[in-house]
Amino acid sequence: MQQGWIKLYRAIMESSTFSRLNAKQKLIAIYLLLNANHKDRYWYDMYSDTEVKVNRGQLVTSRNTIVNEWFGKDKEITEQVVRTTLTKLEKLKFLTKQTTNRYTLLTIENYDKYQSEVTTINQLNNQVITTTKPSYNQHLTTNNNVKNDKNEKVINKDTILESEIEDSNTILFNKSEKNRNIEQEKLLKESLKDYIPPKTFNTLDVFSSDYEEMECWVGIIFRAKKKVEDERQDFLQIEYLDKELNNVLLKSIRKIKKDPKIENKENYLFASLYNEFERLSIQVNSYEDREKGEAILQIS
Repeated sequence: MQQGWIKLYRAIMESSTFSRLNAKQKLIAIYLLLNANHKDRYWYDMYSDTEVKVNRGQLVTSRNTIVNEWFGKDKEITEQVVRTTLTKLEKLKFLTKQTTNRYTLLTIENYDKYQSEVTTINQLNNQVITTTKPSYNQHLTTNNNVKNDKNEKVINKDTILESEIEDSNTILFNKSEKNRNIEQEKLLKESLKDYIPPKTFNTLDVFSSDYEEMECWVGIIFRAKKKVEDERQDFLQIEYLDKELNNVLLKSIRKIKKDPKIENKENYLFASLYNEFERLSIQVNSYEDREKGEAILQIS
């Protein structure tokens, strides 16, 4: 087990990256910080009998390692959850990935922002100063308390003004941060535009609460499509099925949002899409068979 410690600033809770993650994804991100190298090292790849340099802020791992070793096969942390998290963290520029057929090398972007050595040294120096001069600090504290008691009822206009300015700056910062988050969410959703037809994209964009939910729905669409294709030995061109796909999505999502009796929403959506893709596959094949039959009749 690795020894030592890392710094975890409270400000991380307000960062635009962490505000885009759910609880599981935040936990995985923190574990990545915990397991990243704090200084350059070498990792031995036993399969190729070579040493791989792993720099400060990097780590060698795999989805299997994260699930089984880091989280002890916790049922909530599956390989799918890890895969989705790593992809999302990469899109949010929290990390970059270099994948081989044997391992994955992850690089935490701006690692020094999270684990600055200079800040650590300054903190330790401050602790030493505080520890070696307790009586002086205690004396100052006592004097300040006495002074505060005497001036308890005095209104300091400068202090009030500074407080108002600070509150105003906090409001402006929060508003700016919120705008950045909205813009980032929009860009993440836009990245899915190339995978699905326009009407379908617009429907998912309107009904999904955030990028994560929209990405989940897109994944369900393609899993249902692939299942039908595998079972029927068929290939469905999704770009030509925009109208039909959009209709079934509208109906299913509205049902999911309104009906509290539907416990597993993802399964319900998958079943609806699977049935529609199967219907379309049968319909297309029937039409193609009919055309072939007419062509044979014309030839004969």
